[in-house]
Amino acid sequence: MPWWSDFRDAAAERCAGRSWPGYAALLVLLAWFSIGPLLDPTAWSPVLWLSVAVHEAGHFCTNFWAPTFIAVAAGSGFQWGAPVLCGWLLWRQGEPFAIPVGLVWLGMSLGISVPYIADASAQALPLISVGNYHPDTHDWNYLLGALGLLR
Repeated sequence: MPWWSDFRDAAAERCAGRSWPGYAALLVLLAWFSIGPLLDPTAWSPVLWLSVAVHEAGHFCTNFWAPTFIAVAAGSGFQWGAPVLCGWLLWRQGEPFAIPVGLVWLGMSLGISVPYIADASAQALPLISVGNYHPDTHDWNYLLGALGLLR
C-alpha cells in the first residue's frame, strides 16, 4: 500500500467528527490573505505582516550570538521555517487542518521572498530593519555578495 494511503487514512481518522465547512472557510480566507500580496504588492494582509515579523525575529534572535552571515540568513530561514514548524506541531497535536494552513503560509512566504531576492542587485525595495546586525543592508545583497553570487 502506498504511503499516501496511510497518510490519507490517518487524516480521515483525525477529521472524524469535525466540521469541515468551518475549516474550508478558514482556508479560503487564509488563501485570500496570502494571494492578495502576491498579486498586488500594496495589498494589506495579516499573513504578510506575520511573515515580516517572523523574518525580523530571525535577525533579532541571532543578532547577539551568531556571525553576521548567519544573523542575516536567519531572517529568511525563520520566515520559511516558521510555517513548516507550526504545521508540524499542530499536526502532532491532532489538528487535521495544520498541513494546508502551513503550506499556504509557506507558499506565501516563499512568494513574497522572490521579489526581495530578485532585488538584491538593484536594492530598490524599501527595507524594514530591526537591530544592528547589518543596518541598511539588503539581506540578499549581503548574502549573495558574500557567496560571490551577486551579479
